Amino acid sequence: MANLAVACSAPASGAEHVLPARAVPNLPSEDTSQTRIAAALAANRIDYPTSLRYRFDALFGSDDLPSDYRAAHASADDPTLFRETTDSPLRESDTDALIPFITRPSDPGSIFAPPPAPAARHLSWAPGSAAGTCVPGSWLYEDSTEHAGAYRVWAACTGDYATDMATVVGFMDQLYGPMTSLMGAPLPDVDPGAADAPGGNDGIDIYLLSDGEYVDRDGHRHRISPGAVATTFDANIHDTTSSGYILVGRGRLGGTDAAKADIAHEFFHVLQDAHDASLRGPSVGGHPTPDWFTEASAVWAEFQFVPEARAGEVYGRFTKVFSKSDLSLFASGALGTPASRHMYASFVWPLFMEQQRGALGIQTAWRSLEGVTDPAAELRVLNGVLGFSTYYHEFAAEALDIAGIAPSFQQVDRNFPTTMPHLMVDATLPAQDPEDGPYVLEERGLNPLAAHYERLRLSPGTRQLQIGLDGLHDPQDWDVDAVVHRGGAWQNVRLLAGAASICDAQRVDRVYLVLANHSVAATVKGRVTLRATTLDCHKAASRTRMPGGSFTETQKGTTTDAYGTTETDDVTAEVHLTLSDAGHFEGNWSLSGTWRYDDQSGGCRLAVLSGSGTFVPDFSSDSPLGAGRLTLFLPGDGKVGFRLELMVLYHPAPCDNPETGADQAFKHDYSDLLEVEGSPIRGRPTDCDMTWSGQHLGISFESHGEVDGCVKPLP
Repeated sequence: MANLAVACSAPASGAEHVLPARAVPNLPSEDTSQTRIAAALAANRIDYPTSLRYRFDALFGSDDLPSDYRAAHASADDPTLFRETTDSPLRESDTDALIPFITRPSDPGSIFAPPPAPAARHLSWAPGSAAGTCVPGSWLYEDSTEHAGAYRVWAACTGDYATDMATVVGFMDQLYGPMTSLMGAPLPDVDPGAADAPGGNDGIDIYLLSDGEYVDRDGHRHRISPGAVATTFDANIHDTTSSGYILVGRGRLGGTDAAKADIAHEFFHVLQDAHDASLRGPSVGGHPTPDWFTEASAVWAEFQFVPEARAGEVYGRFTKVFSKSDLSLFASGALGTPASRHMYASFVWPLFMEQQRGALGIQTAWRSLEGVTDPAAELRVLNGVLGFSTYYHEFAAEALDIAGIAPSFQQVDRNFPTTMPHLMVDATLPAQDPEDGPYVLEERGLNPLAAHYERLRLSPGTRQLQIGLDGLHDPQDWDVDAVVHRGGAWQNVRLLAGAASICDAQRVDRVYLVLANHSVAATVKGRVTLRATTLDCHKAASRTRMPGGSFTETQKGTTTDAYGTTETDDVTAEVHLTLSDAGHFEGNWSLSGTWRYDDQSGGCRLAVLSGSGTFVPDFSSDSPLGAGRLTLFLPGDGKVGFRLELMVLYHPAPCDNPETGADQAFKHDYSDLLEVEGSPIRGRPTDCDMTWSGQHLGISFESHGEVDGCVKPLP
């Protein structure tokens, strides 16, 4: 749908005018055999055991699949099928019908039951020498010389197998070190077969398959469907963890950047499984779906470890799917559905986590997810790594993704494309007389962890945009930011509440409102009122004193989650500041302290944080050591908040050997709310106070609050 501007006449005196909302585009589902089967199951046209049988037929290209379920193509990736077949409480007769699909192909009862395949042969060669003896129908393998025993690449003795195996070994030689340094080593793929069977050691097996070829593993026969890319299967499952093996379509290897990204994606799944292989999304059509964070972080791995493939393999997931949708961040669905494609497109949340916490944030997330088996617990864990109530609205504003707005994804990669998200409202507001009624934005339903975007253009003569948010239901779940284009530059106005004003509006040509729902459970609704008035903002009360002085902010305490994981913080920041005429906090700061993480298995990590520096207005996650920023926001309900962001030195190490490890830059931050109206803050001294008044980023406000420690004006 084109982003057409809607011109509105000014409402009559006292009357409201509702701005027309625009529907979110209905992204079509992909038509595959699996989506047809899921739809039939959801409509009760087939039962669950029958759906499993049909999914096997679709996966293996069986002629037994009824014609109604034969789409143009079948997905080669049905990651939960074998686990469902073995884990689901099926009737004996249903289990008997599925046994031919899950028994070893060498069993006479298997639907395949081929004659014994020739033994696997080891192929080795040196540059410029013969490639070895090729026996048609046999398996050949190539091991890495850089990471001996870590992985083994297999191919059938067909085509240019030597080049294909060398290509994939080369990819893995580049990927293995960086990926395992972040995530830890995979669990061994202990093959119960003989040394000459396809497997043969404890390394991760990677099978290169052409159309029609298959591999027998763990009682299953796996193949790559025509035109498919790659997939991963669990192996040697241990409760909630497992190893795995990877299948790669040989036809994909011609496009080397794309193939390398595919292998990074699938190998990341193997590394994820070493921490938790049991995560599955909510049941859709009677069977669990793949997990959103599993897929989102695997696409992030493509971005992180194969930067040369970003343009062709990663960016389109954001520009074509995520930015056009208002599904929940954690949406998941059956293969081929919009929700399924959204899982992969949600890689921008791990990318945002990397901006805030570095790549270690992804590592921390997967270590924290160990033992977690259900989606609700997964969201609680991820919330503990990067709090949704604090950060989701910032992520939503960044996902606006307009050139010139900071922070931005372009700060991670300057080639990250800018794109216009779907706009719920795109309207021009004529200047209004004071007695005119407001314009109204009706929000009929915003999904959990989702955002809506409204673009407003201000007509000549407008001097103030008044924004009323009192009509939003469940205000504790809402965050509203404004992104303002004023005098040729962008400004982010954070966390509006109650009644706020964008002043000096004659210099503002457009405003984006970012409405975000940081709840993980509630769908929210309500109304926003807008007045584009010809009146100036009321003059702010004169400042009785300039904000400035010294205060101490301490982050100290211990928290333990339901899984027995304990985090202990003991960090103190000393701040000395003044407010510049441009509205930026200036001054200097210092920080010192420790962070400790004890997991339920007895493991322990310790990090020492230290640093000092000055406050700068242009601060981002890649700012140098010593940079800092202090910002204020107005959350309403009689509070004023502050956020303190500092680039410090971070030294992680095992608790029993704190001298090891390597120093690295780390963005450390606090967010806090201060009571106003003279109310005491629980647990804080109240022997002095601080007054803020005037304008901050174009919002007129006056706030008065207690601060931790005694703030005194600088001489």
